[in-house]
Amino acid sequence: LAMLRFTPEDLEQIRAHGLTPEAVRRQAALLQGDAVPVRLVRPCLAGDGVLRLDEKRSQELAHRFEECSDALVLVKFVPASGAATRMFGRFHRILDRMRAGDWPDRMPGPSEDEDVETFRRFLEHLPRFPFAAPLLDHLRAGGLDPEEVIRRGPWDMLLRHLLERPGLGLESLPKALVPFHRYPDGVRTPLEEHLLEAHDYARGRNGVARVHFTTPPGWEERFREKVRAWCETRGWTASDLEVTYSRQSPSTDTIALTGSGNLVRRPDGRILFRPGGHGSLLRNLQALDADIVFIKNIDNVVREERRAAVVRWWKTLAGLLLELREEVFGVLRDLDRGADPAAIGRGLNLLEKKFNEPPPGGWAELAPEQRRSWVRERLRRPLRVCGMVPAAGQPGGGPFWVRNAQGRVTKQIVESAQVDTRDPEQREIWSSSRYFNPVHLAVSFRDARGRRFHLDRFADPEAVILTRKWYRGREIFALEHPGLWNGSMADWLTVFVEMPASTFNPVKTVFDLLKPAHCDRPPGD
Repeated sequence: LAMLRFTPEDLEQIRAHGLTPEAVRRQAALLQGDAVPVRLVRPCLAGDGVLRLDEKRSQELAHRFEECSDALVLVKFVPASGAATRMFGRFHRILDRMRAGDWPDRMPGPSEDEDVETFRRFLEHLPRFPFAAPLLDHLRAGGLDPEEVIRRGPWDMLLRHLLERPGLGLESLPKALVPFHRYPDGVRTPLEEHLLEAHDYARGRNGVARVHFTTPPGWEERFREKVRAWCETRGWTASDLEVTYSRQSPSTDTIALTGSGNLVRRPDGRILFRPGGHGSLLRNLQALDADIVFIKNIDNVVREERRAAVVRWWKTLAGLLLELREEVFGVLRDLDRGADPAAIGRGLNLLEKKFNEPPPGGWAELAPEQRRSWVRERLRRPLRVCGMVPAAGQPGGGPFWVRNAQGRVTKQIVESAQVDTRDPEQREIWSSSRYFNPVHLAVSFRDARGRRFHLDRFADPEAVILTRKWYRGREIFALEHPGLWNGSMADWLTVFVEMPASTFNPVKTVFDLLKPAHCDRPPGD
């Protein structure tokens, strides 16, 4: 392994990030081979790690939550630090080709050139995108005829007004602020759709809907302005909506290495520190004081008229969470009074039947007090109920049975980057998964006495994610902390629940905005 050497300027920069040289060297060691891949045993399937609810049971659980919600503090937690770069990434490459003169003078029909085909499709459907009207206004303000630009160019000007400033600048916007949906009364961003959705299911004590956004550096005030304007439009006050914000701590940033094991540096010679992935947000989650926290990605929203099913399933997950929490707390209260065999049996049954955690080896030989201690330890953990949707070829993680270093098999959400797909057996298990993780989590991290658990005690610090990225035209190797719903929740009490695919509608590329869940004009209109 290459030994990192730091200059005095490096040490100052490391300290300013809240890190130590030892921590940075540990990151480098993980990047250079010390990270251990997850060992898959089998995928979680319906009846084997994934709970399938019928319509009646789903409605019962949703009703249970509705009956209890006004007595609870509910918070919707939305990681919203990410930029829209990936949505428009191919367009940036197309613009570079146009500037270099590597582009046809007139648009052909369907093309085998993927970039040309992407742009042709974009022009064809431009009126259907929610940002079409402001984009065309920018072209007019620049003295251009939009219809002429769409037909004949200059197309680089069209893309510059779309991606850059002065223009819409969509490529550099946080995804939370990108126009997603068009309505008769205007355009809505994901941020606004999340506020509306929270108002439908996250109104708790005193009828207040509480939402927490993580924001990228320098953008919190823009978020606040957007929320204030939205509340004024809706006539909402502090008794209707409470929005809070936090930033990812710089101390959770990570380094990247070149192929030769050297630190990646910026053009000015400073170390390149990168955000350490959504696992860095465990501290932000820990700071929330709530009975139930709903966790959902920023880009997974739908138009208002399609939201009913999504809301119903969030209530179902929360109802199941409350039911399980009540059972866990009941057993723990009984066990606190002594080694009652009936309470131990109920706890063991709960762990086996609901959380798929069998007793340890030699259970029959354990004394009653040892049995009581084991059951109490395994039940005194944070609790999460995670929705899973049928896999449809999306990139990302899913639910698996995993064997840890101690040989214990547990249910985990696993990302492809955590798996050694060079191993034929592991590759086969990975490809046989039938479910995808859409990030629909209802979680509770208060104990039976109402105290918050220390969440870092239930994380697997070794479950880091190694990724390949590009920086200034060269490939680099980057490190991410154990994912928020992956390694950071590795030792939580966990239940996976099957949800319909209609509840998962992410926007990963700009063309996802043309799908029925997002577009007010279906193809052909």
